[in-house]
Amino acid sequence: VHEIMNDDFAAAGIPAEIDVVRCNYAKLHSGEYEIPIEMLISETHPERYTYRKGGCAPKLENEVAMSYYTAKQRGFQVGDTVTFSLFENAGDNMSGEYRDKQLVITGFIDAIEDAGGSAFAMMGTDYKDGFATHKSALSMVILTDESEKPAVIQQIRDLYPTAQVLDGKQNAQRYLSEYDRIFALLEYIMGGTVIFVTVLMTYLYMNIFLAEETREIALMKSMGFADGSLRAWQILRLLILTAAAAVIAAILVRTAGSLFIRKLFELLELTGFRFLPEYPVSCFIIPAGALITVCAAALIRLTGLGNISIKQINEE
Repeated sequence: VHEIMNDDFAAAGIPAEIDVVRCNYAKLHSGEYEIPIEMLISETHPERYTYRKGGCAPKLENEVAMSYYTAKQRGFQVGDTVTFSLFENAGDNMSGEYRDKQLVITGFIDAIEDAGGSAFAMMGTDYKDGFATHKSALSMVILTDESEKPAVIQQIRDLYPTAQVLDGKQNAQRYLSEYDRIFALLEYIMGGTVIFVTVLMTYLYMNIFLAEETREIALMKSMGFADGSLRAWQILRLLILTAAAAVIAAILVRTAGSLFIRKLFELLELTGFRFLPEYPVSCFIIPAGALITVCAAALIRLTGLGNISIKQINEE
């Protein structure tokens, strides 16, 4: 089907192509282990991939690029020479046999290895001896500048009027839509929990502050300080503490939080994935919400400030 679609694109003059590659299964030798690898052996277009820093597309017949998670687990680096058992043509063009070869790693590709079932590697474009056992459609590539891609997508929609053709963003939204309810539920639960804990902690801290400073507050009131001024000082102190906590939390999120997310995604054998920070939310909305919550809880507790007097202290 994908090859028929590629023929349709070519006939219609549409600069797009579905990557259909020829594959087999190889074995990567690492110490005492043999790791199964899906090997992309021909029609791969390695120049279309994005490689991790320092890597490049394989070209020569003894060059290979591979998915990064397995390489990282085995301590491989760009430029290392590794041993693969490659499934190659046995000489009759009808069967294959495994042969050990030394290959040089030219680059690493970020991918979800677990979702695909195994690690994968890609031979250089000069390699011709592989025996293909199956084909795999990797992705659709639009061979134009970014600004022209919407017009190409519209051409594809016109070519297949009864089909649903999605761009990359729409496809991602469709894929993630099934998780929206789960994420929304987590947001409500976590948001409610944070608000409850913030109100509780603010109320408890205000109790401690007022209990420790009752005599000082009473003395200041006897000297003519208004209740409003005393409340403003108490709230200002809490706001300073809250702002300091927000800064520390932001630092922890960008450091320890990022490390936690990386470790979490490594459970899926995924590398190169990260969340893009939403600066308006993380830098303004969440801190503003925390400050408002703290102010509201503090004002509720400070309603009892008017009951403190120098007479009450003398009686005690």
